Amino acid sequence: VQNVPRERVQHVEMSKTVAAALEREEEGCVDGVEMFFSTFVRALMGGAMFAKLTQEQQRVASEKVQQLRPHFEKELQLLREERGCGAVVTAEDIQLMLPRVMARSKAN
Repeated sequence: VQNVPRERVQHVEMSKTVAAALEREEEGCVDGVEMFFSTFVRALMGGAMFAKLTQEQQRVASEKVQQLRPHFEKELQLLREERGCGAVVTAEDIQLMLPRVMARSKAN
């Protein structure tokens, strides 16, 4: 990023693994929550384990994943508040988010 006024720049703390992932510029970047969640769902539903499920099990699993969306949106909102708009979400971030997403889901 260039030509950003210094007063608009903020220091952001992140784990070493997140920083390393950002340095690698991981493949699969998407823009926005809608694209992120769609990509996440496709990745889950495209896996070998999902393919082994019966059609009914796939339907139930798909519904359960879709029910996680508001919880993911909340976690992404918190990340945006921490890092700012346009922040890159890494695979490491997702791994850190998943337990919180599942906890939110179980609490509702």
